[in-house]
Amino acid sequence: AELEGADAADGEEGATEPAEKRQKRCKGKTETDVSIAREVDKDLEANGEAGAEDAGESASARHAAREKQREALQRMQQCYAQRVHFVELLDAAEARLRGLLSSKTATDVTEAISVVVELRLRGVPAAAKAFHQVLGLVWSRHGPIKDAAVDAFYRMHLEGRDTASAAEAVLQIYKDGFNSGEITHTHLASVQELIQQAAEKDLIVAAEVIPKMVSALGDGRAAGALRALTALSATGHDALAKSALPKVQEFICRSISSPAEQLEHARLVAQLLLRFLGSAKGAVNDAAVSRLCAVSQQCSYLVVQHFVKGEVPPQWFPAAMCAMDLSFELAQHGSKALDTAHRSPDKVWENILNRMLCGILGGQGDGQENGEVKVRKVQVPQLGCVAFVAGHLALRMLIFLEGLQSALKRQRLAQEEAKLAEQREKSKEKKASKKGKGAKAAEEDEEKAETSMGGVGLEEREAEAFAQIAETGLLYSNRLLDRVKPLLFACLLDKELRGYPLIRRVGAISLCKFMTVSKRFCEENLQLLFSVLFPKNGKGQLQGATQEAIAEGGLLEDLTLRQSLLVAVGDLLFRHPNVVEPWTGRLYSTLSTADASGNAVDLRLTALLVLTHLVLNDMMKPRPVLLIRALWLTACNHESTARVARILFQELAKRSTNVVYNLLPEIVARLPEHVEDGVEGGAVARVQYIMQFVEKEKHIEGLIEKFTLRLEQCASGAGGEVAAEATQEEGEGTTAKVEDTVSCLAHALGAMNYSDRCILRLHDVVVTRKALNLALSYYPVARECLLAVVEKARKPRGKGEDGDAKAAAAPAEGEGKASGAAQAALDAMEQLVNTLAHGKEEMEIPATAPVATAQRKNEAKRKNAEPEEPGFEEEKKPRKGKGRGRGRADKENGQPNGAKNEAVAEKPVAEKPKGRKRRVKADQDDDDYE
Repeated sequence: AELEGADAADGEEGATEPAEKRQKRCKGKTETDVSIAREVDKDLEANGEAGAEDAGESASARHAAREKQREALQRMQQCYAQRVHFVELLDAAEARLRGLLSSKTATDVTEAISVVVELRLRGVPAAAKAFHQVLGLVWSRHGPIKDAAVDAFYRMHLEGRDTASAAEAVLQIYKDGFNSGEITHTHLASVQELIQQAAEKDLIVAAEVIPKMVSALGDGRAAGALRALTALSATGHDALAKSALPKVQEFICRSISSPAEQLEHARLVAQLLLRFLGSAKGAVNDAAVSRLCAVSQQCSYLVVQHFVKGEVPPQWFPAAMCAMDLSFELAQHGSKALDTAHRSPDKVWENILNRMLCGILGGQGDGQENGEVKVRKVQVPQLGCVAFVAGHLALRMLIFLEGLQSALKRQRLAQEEAKLAEQREKSKEKKASKKGKGAKAAEEDEEKAETSMGGVGLEEREAEAFAQIAETGLLYSNRLLDRVKPLLFACLLDKELRGYPLIRRVGAISLCKFMTVSKRFCEENLQLLFSVLFPKNGKGQLQGATQEAIAEGGLLEDLTLRQSLLVAVGDLLFRHPNVVEPWTGRLYSTLSTADASGNAVDLRLTALLVLTHLVLNDMMKPRPVLLIRALWLTACNHESTARVARILFQELAKRSTNVVYNLLPEIVARLPEHVEDGVEGGAVARVQYIMQFVEKEKHIEGLIEKFTLRLEQCASGAGGEVAAEATQEEGEGTTAKVEDTVSCLAHALGAMNYSDRCILRLHDVVVTRKALNLALSYYPVARECLLAVVEKARKPRGKGEDGDAKAAAAPAEGEGKASGAAQAALDAMEQLVNTLAHGKEEMEIPATAPVATAQRKNEAKRKNAEPEEPGFEEEKKPRKGKGRGRGRADKENGQPNGAKNEAVAEKPVAEKPKGRKRRVKADQDDDDYE
């Protein structure tokens, strides 16, 4: 109001001014280069001139009002500047929060989750990406982190809501995700798992929410409702069987105009019923089984119907896979209410595949009229459908055989347990009889032994029979799948067929499924698979492919195909490890690529995901080459790849098998062999990153020995010596490689946290044994790292939170009274480094005497702490030979300073000075020898 009044007053004064002055003022106001301060000063001067004409009192009042306005504007400017700065701080904090969400410390993760939820509840946009990362933490193996993620989901979407509003909130999550287009398969799976975990913790009442979800099947939100029902099927099994199955059966039988939408609904319904069967704790009642059979038959009918019509959208393939899985799972359920078709799903789908082949390629005698052969026109999607069904049928039949084998084993064990129970009852009855008791008992023992041996032999014969069926019976016995193999090879090798992306992708995936079924088939065609996956190094059946076909975006340039094959190779590596193991070098080479294009980066990420999955699930052992390449990827420019690589090391470090510790010396020593360009900090930064996972004192002591041994070998040229016949360029390259290796090992030694006990161990290696003299003499980086250790160890250690030194971390065993020895060891190491830096070879270090004395005292105290039982003392024998101990005497001979529990030589007292001279001489000889 004050500003508007001032503007009105200026307007009145401007009306009385001359036209020329008014034009000048207007012209001055339109200048764009005039600052705000200058404009305010001009207005104040103008007001001052106008006020001079008026009374003096009104001028002072107007000037005071203007000063108040200026102060108010300045405060407003400061306020908005602080708000903008606060928003910038929040935006900058998102990266820190996302880093804390992937921390190796569980408390950091849980606290970061709570902060992200608070920011999200207050509508701060900076927490949007971080909240998506919170959803993915539901898959964590650590209970507190998983519980925190579930609690965050509950607070964000379900807290303070009744049943109806909770159901609407869950459906709204799926709706917003689909409308925005930002939701991925990972987000969908994470939301489904969060709903399931919330229902298991009674945060959602599944029996009350399921009817609300069923009612949403007919109002255009069927996809989200089916996904939510799938998540709730584990906890609300009974409610789903009573209220949801009839509605689902009616829903799947409805006709929808869009084939893609109808097939998508069929897939979701099949997944819902698969989860329903998997979560059943007991036998499913007959009414539910009959409904399941009807829904399964309807899903199979929809798949075949759209194939016959030629309507094959992308949703057809997952719908066909889920329909086949549902029919096989119903057969394995083994209910008596199953119809004939669902008791033998292998025959049903073999018949379907045979009809599909006949419909495309023609049956016997079809296509010939009057001796002329007619060429049938085949649609490309239908040919891909045949290849897909053949591959998935082979895989499902293998799983079906394994299920039959397990069922037979369970049945046999149940029969054996029944026989043993019957025999126990008979034996109890026969114990009452007195005649022939011992003979009958012996006969029963023999019968039991024969029965048990016969069961073991039967189990082995059954396993061999099923293995033989899986190995040769499915793909090599002139069955239908054996006759489909030429079609799968043609999808990859035929120049015309492999030009279609759908044909080559489906054919390659089906071929990999065949290789998963049979080890023999895998050995025969593994070279073809790796020729497609790695075309530059492959020398297989695709060697004759022309460059024109490749340049046209054919088989070898299909990124989706190569990513799918990488996943298939991971499955084959778990299924047939001995067959695929010789080819793993090419798989590891995918992790380090010089190509910065998008295709190469995506392929590298897929390979890292596959290998991480195999390693963390104990499907393969972590090799040093794999961890070295993954260590370089922890700092690559691609954020997703770097995050996956960091997760790999964090999860390996949490295991009790000490994988990182066991492979750390080889990883550090071979790190320069696989250098990645564009990594910030180089190899030294990667060494410092991986050394943070070494925390235990005993591990640090072991690594001191291992690192110094490798450092000594590398410095002396044992691992990188240049041959005499090598050229000068090769020699320079090898020298640079040795320097990089020495630098990595030296920085690894300097990156560890040393306790007093570790310092004494390092002193023993560096000063006493002089293992690093060569490295310290010729490599400045070794001296710098060792001096950095000395400097860091001399710094005072932090105290507890209350300021008391006793509140600090407890020292390691044997560390409390060795601080003086540790200080002497540090002085000795510093003196040695400085001496070797100036080119001196021989020196005398008096600081080693206190260290040795302290070590001997600690050893004597440990020996005295464990007294021997009387009567079992070790017999003391006289010590023979020469050395440092000569001239000492035991207490039994009346000599002072006798060593406890040590063999000594009996010498007269008069020879004591002579013994001392010999000891000094022996020490000098030892120094010269070393």
